[in-house]
Amino acid sequence: MTRVSSSKNRRRGGLALTAVLLLLTIAMLAIITLANLSITSVRLTARGQNRAIALSLAEAGVDNTVDEIRRSRTYTGTGGTSIALDGGTFQTTVSSIVGTTNLLDITSVGTTTSGRTCEVRARVNYSGLSVGYGAMISNGDINVNGSVTVQTSPASQHNANLLANGNITIADPATKIDGALVAGGTVSKPASVTYTEVQSGAPPIAFPTPETIADMKAGWLADAHAGGDTILPGGSIKLTKGTTTFTGPQYIKGDIVLSSNATATFSGTSPIYIDGNITMSGKTRITNSVNLIVSGTITQSGSSSSGYPTYDTSGTLPSLISLSSDLTNAITLTGNSDSQYAMVYAVNGGITVSGSSNLKGTLVAGGVGASITSSGNYTHTYPDGSTQNTEFARAPVVTSVIEM
Repeated sequence: MTRVSSSKNRRRGGLALTAVLLLLTIAMLAIITLANLSITSVRLTARGQNRAIALSLAEAGVDNTVDEIRRSRTYTGTGGTSIALDGGTFQTTVSSIVGTTNLLDITSVGTTTSGRTCEVRARVNYSGLSVGYGAMISNGDINVNGSVTVQTSPASQHNANLLANGNITIADPATKIDGALVAGGTVSKPASVTYTEVQSGAPPIAFPTPETIADMKAGWLADAHAGGDTILPGGSIKLTKGTTTFTGPQYIKGDIVLSSNATATFSGTSPIYIDGNITMSGKTRITNSVNLIVSGTITQSGSSSSGYPTYDTSGTLPSLISLSSDLTNAITLTGNSDSQYAMVYAVNGGITVSGSSNLKGTLVAGGVGASITSSGNYTHTYPDGSTQNTEFARAPVVTSVIEM
């Protein structure tokens, strides 16, 4: 009996030992598996980091190229040269889209120090602001009061249109509009008002986005600073007589105030950027052949006049541009003022014209909810195609980015 019991004990001991060994084997395999998983995870993490770095380098190449295109429309990329950044390099090429004038393709390849590469392709639209054909174009309402005449030149074109994302309201029955009245809201007018056609509930006009406006402003500032900076003593310059000349490109910090018989001439190359306000009164004059950008408001009153000396739509004409966010008076033309520009553009605000003012060109109020209000004996002449040769919005905009 005793021998039988011992045999059973030996068998039980052997089974226990086998179980222990099996558990140890399983534990070792688990440890080895976890170690392999850890090594694989480290490798995958490293690969992911390298890919992220390569992607960042490629995207940096796109950003760099957009900046270069802003400075020169003919920029074609790094030309096979690697541009070094932290973590690696990038190379870029720029190509035009066949059959288009405003679209460009950017190909950017980022390469890490370990040799990992990533390619990004971006499409850029260089068209700037496209406002269509119109004497007044507003991102809000257009209000016409008084004996206002809006005419075309030549008279046979009949395209001095009023285009508004809001409402168009005409109060005076003597108003004459040699073009269409097109509103995203409603058109209200006396029956005697002359026009070519009328449309309410029209599709919205596409204005530049805040991102595009920021890009436009950055481009203007970069070009202006490149020509030199002028800081006005005391924050302003007050001109009362004679002629003062400013040559562009140039950045001017401060207000410019003209009174009595003063004349300011803006010449050279676009743009001239005034980081302040422009105020004109009396019989003052601004003569400019460049794009004049003002960060604040533009107020023209009295018998003042401003614009290009002669109006010729075959050339690239200057524009008067305000970045003020005043939704009614970013630009004010009152009294007997006379102006001629390809475009008078309140980028973020509105425009008021009154008195016996005369304007030749296009009014654009770009602020969301901004208005164009004209009253008095205001006469507005819209030269056919007045904006078609105006390249003032030097703002290449990225419309799509694809990782290859």
